[in-house]
Amino acid sequence: MKIRPLYFAISFISFITIIKSDCNCQSVLKNYTSVDSYNINPKPSINFNGITITPVSYIKNETSDIGLIYTDEYANLIKAYRFTGNDKYVINQIIPSKTGSILLAAEGYSKNNQESFYFIEFLDGKILNSFIFNEGGNELDPFTIVENNDNTITIAGFVKKREPIGSFDFTMFNEDQFMYIATFTKDGKKLWSKGIQFEGYTDNSAIKIISTGNKYYILAYGKKNKVLIPKLIQLNLKGKIEKCLDFNENGNSFMIHNLEFYNNKIWLFGVMEKNNSTEGVISSFDLSLNQLESYKLQLKANILPSSIQFYNNFLYVSSSILEKELSYNNLTIKFNLIDKTYQIQTWGNDKIEKLSSYFNYYSIGTIINPSNKYNNYLRFYKGIEWDKTIINKSSPITLNLMNIKKVTITTRFGVSTINKGVGELKCESYYNKLILLDK
Repeated sequence: MKIRPLYFAISFISFITIIKSDCNCQSVLKNYTSVDSYNINPKPSINFNGITITPVSYIKNETSDIGLIYTDEYANLIKAYRFTGNDKYVINQIIPSKTGSILLAAEGYSKNNQESFYFIEFLDGKILNSFIFNEGGNELDPFTIVENNDNTITIAGFVKKREPIGSFDFTMFNEDQFMYIATFTKDGKKLWSKGIQFEGYTDNSAIKIISTGNKYYILAYGKKNKVLIPKLIQLNLKGKIEKCLDFNENGNSFMIHNLEFYNNKIWLFGVMEKNNSTEGVISSFDLSLNQLESYKLQLKANILPSSIQFYNNFLYVSSSILEKELSYNNLTIKFNLIDKTYQIQTWGNDKIEKLSSYFNYYSIGTIINPSNKYNNYLRFYKGIEWDKTIINKSSPITLNLMNIKKVTITTRFGVSTINKGVGELKCESYYNKLILLDK
């Protein structure tokens, strides 16, 4: 878990800004502030039965809790919750379960520097299942989660395996970072876990896992010659690697940020910096990871994509703009899956720290705005007018892919622990702590 020093240097007053602008309704701007002066830090939200559920970390000074904020399609606050404990916590991902509950993957950072996986199954203000898992005293970062057909869960991220080295007079540790994947029952029984290293790469980590029901697909990274190289991996339901693709773009910087399953295909979106230009890349693969189609999109700026969604034969990309000299902070892409044309909309004039979204062009981001009396707040935005943006034609490309066959697998991490290490979390309503402000 990496916590930026900025969040602990200042006691922020946080508020949520919600803007709604559709063709058929009047624009709405709403600000919600935390009476506890927490910095509210979002991760990608989900749309569940018409309700937006946004996972957040509540951060202030040395406190870091996690929670959920529920809003309707008109940006009205429905309910909010905060999970508190004795230590520091960061939420990574939420997904809806097949039975209607919400599954949370978070990490906890205890006072004895032990970093663990925290799982919560949550429904209607109640914790149905929860457990804390530590893999043998090693640092464990669970970035992504899926639910399996047998009601188990699988997480992926990385684990740093600590091996003691030295003499009787002193002890030092060698830390090898493995990509990590593990399956658990919802009450905390580990069924299996694996650490995976790719030959010639360091700092291996998974950042997104998806499931088709009988296979896992993982977007991962490894560092080679100090450069992060993306990988697309196919595994069976026991974590055995069946295929691993390395995206080697001949020295060009290529970062893949998003992986989704749609229309029986595996989709990814990435950003390539090539010849002093920035291109978006949309690519699809069949379920055996054979490349089907790839297209490049000329972008107005270097961006940090946060999510992709599919709706009515369109793919939507929500992103933050990284170039500070531009007057906009958001860039949203609408890609036509039929004719391969695309539209780009830029908007906003504040510095966005994070951005997430769901469905079509609904964005949520943390804004750092020193000129405002509220130094930090969360913005909800809906209503891009696509009929006023230019339609561009994408260009087909072929990505350079290489099969990786040499991997190292480890299943020995030391004695693992359940429900120990970071302390139990408790749930409380946070609805009355978020106040609607005037415009």
